Amino acid sequence: MLKLSGRLAAIYELIPVKKRIADIGTDHGYIPVRLALDGAEDVIASDIREGPLLCAKKTAVRYHVEEKIRFVLAPGLAGVGSDDADCIVIAGMGGEVIGDILLTAPWLRDPGKTVILQPQSKKAELMACLISCGFRLTGGAVVEDGGRFYEILRLSGVEGEPLVDEYSFYRYLRDREDKLPDSYLSALIEKEKRALDGLTAAKQGHEREIAERSQRISDLLRLRRDGA
Repeated sequence: MLKLSGRLAAIYELIPVKKRIADIGTDHGYIPVRLALDGAEDVIASDIREGPLLCAKKTAVRYHVEEKIRFVLAPGLAGVGSDDADCIVIAGMGGEVIGDILLTAPWLRDPGKTVILQPQSKKAELMACLISCGFRLTGGAVVEDGGRFYEILRLSGVEGEPLVDEYSFYRYLRDREDKLPDSYLSALIEKEKRALDGLTAAKQGHEREIAERSQRISDLLRLRRDGA
């Protein structure tokens, strides 16, 4: 059996119905292969580059499921339509890139559709996009893998908890699922403090950024305190 890393395993566990799933930016194809091994009926592995897609095909061949997966060479969701998948996984990309992909496919917010996202960076920008598009949280996780924390969001266009600000995800995990590690909040606070120290040392020209960082630190401290 294919063993997934901590990050990929957490993503996999959030897939609600393992039937028609598309993995966008599939890289080595581990999630599609694991889905096929577990009996998913219709699996798509899509990537913008030939190299990663070839790696995904090799993974599928190694586990004898190449005939159960459709491989698509295309940017974003250009090769996947509403009739092709009920669950879309987009993991390992920057938040702005993920947001751009979501904006190309309004059908992702249709009833019965699920979106699972794992941004590598630009999380605040992604959250702003999700809020403007009207996505709602139906699940999520923060997982540590290889010494790094990863945020994973499961979303719907019609069900779940409304997103109102960049901290909605953290509050959801804390209040609904009790899956917000205190160590993660502490790491976020320390990161913001280091950035604030750097801005303060510059002394001039960063007043707005200093105020924004200070507010983020206050918000994160409140989250940690309220969850204690």
